[in-house]
Amino acid sequence: MIGKTRYFMDIEKEEAWLNKMREAGYQFVDRGWFTYYFKKVETIDSKTIKIDYKKCRDEQALSTYLQPFQEEGWKRVCGKSDIHYFEKDDPAASEAIFLNNERIVRGYKKLMNQWRVCATVFLSWIVILLLTGMVPDVSNPKSFFYTPGLWEKEGAAFLRAFLFELPFALSRMLPPYIIIFVGMLYAFLTVKTYRIYKRMLAASEYSR
Repeated sequence: MIGKTRYFMDIEKEEAWLNKMREAGYQFVDRGWFTYYFKKVETIDSKTIKIDYKKCRDEQALSTYLQPFQEEGWKRVCGKSDIHYFEKDDPAASEAIFLNNERIVRGYKKLMNQWRVCATVFLSWIVILLLTGMVPDVSNPKSFFYTPGLWEKEGAAFLRAFLFELPFALSRMLPPYIIIFVGMLYAFLTVKTYRIYKRMLAASEYSR
């Protein structure tokens, strides 16, 4: 089994990549959080991979959800969180069942709201840090080292003292910048997911 690490926000790009891997002779068999697992096959088939979104609270709900796909000739390969991966089990199977992507639209809306809440929390912390002057000035890194006489030491004595103090200096310097980085990351994910959500929403309304 071969594992490949990837992260996709766009389901259409994820589908395209999985199908490209299949064309290269790698059959998709499972997925972890950021790792996709494939089995090398000698015969390349035309079993298209499609993705759908549905939250199933129990096995009964999952069975009810899968039944229409099975009847249309699609087999569920695996699922991660609320995302389900299907492959064409019947060569004559139609992809029409995937054209109504309202479930995917709802999934993107849910994900967008999650990112937005996280972004709001972290951006609020950033505002507090800036207003209270708690963002350290990294232009003078020596100020984060509190060991008396550190910079007057030389040779092995300086190296020992510096390495001992370094973790504490980093713990004073980095946390505010980590909060700023994470806040900006959540803001980026919110905007990115919003754009995909709007595109999927427009496609869903057009297909009606």
